[in-house]
Amino acid sequence: MGATLPSPSATTDPPDDLAHGIARHERRRVSGRQVLRVLLYLPRRIIDLAVEPIRLGLWAYERYELRRLYQRVFSFDGQRFGLYPVVKIESAFGASAGARIVHHDLFRNRGSLDAWATYGNRSGAQAGLDAHSGWLGKRRWRIGLASFYRDVPADRFYGIGDGDLEPAPARPMRVDARARTMAVQTRFEHERVRVALGVTYRIVGPLHVELSSAFAWRRFGPPTRDTSDADIDDVYTPQGLVGYEDGVRNVYNQLRLAVDTRRHGRSPALTTSGWFASVYGGYTVGAWRDRSRYARVGIEAQRFVQLWAPHRILHLRAAVDTAIAPLDRIPFVDLPSLGGPYVLRGYPRDRFRDRIAGFATAEYTWEINDFIAGFLFVEPGRVWSGFDDVSPARLRMGYGGGLQIHSYASFLARVQFASSIDGGFFANLNLSPGTRTWTRR
Repeated sequence: MGATLPSPSATTDPPDDLAHGIARHERRRVSGRQVLRVLLYLPRRIIDLAVEPIRLGLWAYERYELRRLYQRVFSFDGQRFGLYPVVKIESAFGASAGARIVHHDLFRNRGSLDAWATYGNRSGAQAGLDAHSGWLGKRRWRIGLASFYRDVPADRFYGIGDGDLEPAPARPMRVDARARTMAVQTRFEHERVRVALGVTYRIVGPLHVELSSAFAWRRFGPPTRDTSDADIDDVYTPQGLVGYEDGVRNVYNQLRLAVDTRRHGRSPALTTSGWFASVYGGYTVGAWRDRSRYARVGIEAQRFVQLWAPHRILHLRAAVDTAIAPLDRIPFVDLPSLGGPYVLRGYPRDRFRDRIAGFATAEYTWEINDFIAGFLFVEPGRVWSGFDDVSPARLRMGYGGGLQIHSYASFLARVQFASSIDGGFFANLNLSPGTRTWTRR
């Protein structure tokens, strides 16, 4: 006889998932992180394939000890001092090249020195120096000096306001840029010098205050390079461009309160967690017939969030910059602006100018390997004429992505591609080895 089946027990209920004779499984909830991973899968894979040649080059760099050769050629004094090449390419201004001198332990007090100079046919001559002492007086004080020179033979101006771009008029037709009636791509020569001195005091932990004073000198004129764009004074009246005819010579004093808890991963060029927030206010006064007289107030907040893995980072950023005064007291080049390879990417440099500029950033970064990181971003923003006009309507929107290459010790290079909801395509390359972090210059 076969084995007898156990008789059902009248006192024992069947399991919940077999109550109706069919196994039931609870529906699994889909998390926001899982949705984000699916949405970013295809862009990540495309970028991963594009960087295979770079990966091969980095493998050869390590395999054949090219790193030691690189250090022998460019680094001195125990790698505290270095001389490095600099190459920059920007869609609107072409290529420029030069050199950078970096010292990471100035006066043997962990001070820093960064001096650089570049030249390009369209971008012109540029040079800068940025020096900081180490922390002084029980590690509470730090002194900084920064200077900058640039002579752009054919800089761009698109008018004041948030207007859509228009073609240049068939014949010279001058309008007052302050009326915000026309946005035309024009060119002008722009030479500038800026020297700033600052003191930082650490209040407690990551909270510090900065007091700085800067002198700026600017000169303007017709473009000295032939371009297909209209000259600035063929479209806009010089009287409406504050500072254009007589130049700019002013002094800006600023007080900033900031908190910085940012942390980096394997490379100091890749921030992985923490906060940065600051609020600042300052005042500009003209000198030697300069009519500049305006206040500047701004706020910025950044947050770096590690997602489902330490090498998956979401960077959130928001900032507002305001110039408070009538337009006839603010030089046209000193108005808060948006556009370029660093702020509201996907638009030309300084595409929008007005008394208030605000933008936000959401950037996703992932490490492809120890030396390469890919990134994708979206960046909304807009300028407004005054506080009464501020609203989220008609926001401009840029988006794009790229790659960053770095070592365990410093930043090496960054390539970026961007576009916007208004069209256009912009490519930028910044090859600047030797710096500890990527600087938005």
